[in-house]
Parts: sequence; structure tokens; C-alpha cells
Amino acid sequence: MKVIIIGSGLSGLTAALTFAKARWKVEIFEQADVPGGVTRGCSEQGFHWDYGQLNIEAVGENEQVGRVLNELGVLPKIQAARDNREYNFPDFSIPIPEKYQGFKWRINLLKEQFPEESPG
Repeated sequence: MKVIIIGSGLSGLTAALTFAKARWKVEIFEQADVPGGVTRGCSEQGFHWDYGQLNIEAVGENEQVGRVLNELGVLPKIQAARDNREYNFPDFSIPIPEKYQGFKWRINLLKEQFPEESPG
């Protein structure tokens, strides 16, 4: 069997690996010159911004992304550094919740903090 994957972001790469492990022939089509989707970040004028830490969380063995990576057999190959991902600004902070609240937790928190700007 053969499958075609459009996009090499996290979902596309996860789908490709899942099919490849099931012995399907996989072909990935990507518009950019490097894989990674939104997690690859961007570079401009000699500066590089890494978006991965903003998009990938819950990679622990018993967390959402960790379970997928473990099922695919790649979790043991990933070396992660535990870090404080709290965001500190001059007039407020965004602490990391103790319990995972979904991938839009930051957006929801900012909407609560700045309701007049939430439509944007």
C-alpha cells in the first residue's frame, strides 16, 4: 500500500511514521524546504526564533504527546530538558499550570487577562 502525506509538520510526520511502521510506502509533500511545520521556527536577518517550545508540551511518558511518541517507539530516543516555562513580563507573569489544560491554555489565560483584546 502507498500513502501520500501533505505537510511535514508534527501531524504529517507522525502520520508518516505510523504508516511506515505498518510497512506502507510513504511519500511526503512539503511546501517549505525543511520539515517541521510551525515548530521549525523562522530566521530573518541573522536571528532565529524557535517556536517548538511554544507548540510542543506534555511530552512526558504519561502525557498526551509523550504517549503518541512512546507508541511510535521514538520517546526513548528523545532527550528532553526539563525547564521552567513560565513567562515573565514587566507587569504580569504567566505561570505554567500544575495540571495540563489543553494546548490553548495560554490563549485562554490571555483572553481572561485582556478581555478587551480577546477578539484579536
